[in-house]
Amino acid sequence: MDPIRAIAPILSLACFALVTLRGLLAGNPAAITLKEALFAMFLGLFVGAIAQALVRGVVDEHNREYAKANPIRPIGWTEPEEITEVEEAVDERGTSAPTNGGGGGGNAQSSKKL
Repeated sequence: MDPIRAIAPILSLACFALVTLRGLLAGNPAAITLKEALFAMFLGLFVGAIAQALVRGVVDEHNREYAKANPIRPIGWTEPEEITEVEEAVDERGTSAPTNGGGGGGNAQSSKKL
């Protein structure tokens, strides 16, 4: 359960209990005490709903900022290494190939698969 959802009902019941206790201690008639307690309960529910919305906004904003700063990475993920730029490609035999996309020319055997 989301604890933020409990703000409005808890505040509402606390208002009801406090006003009822105040009415009983003051010696007021039951009808007046209950009327005041019900009014306080609904007022507490309204104020609690506003407080609940404000707290929900603050918590959601914090969660968005936290998720942006700490993204979830897959298991086994490592930081990428720095990429270095090379000027020409060299294969295993030590021969170099042009990096300008050239090619062209050359003999017919160089384009065959080995």
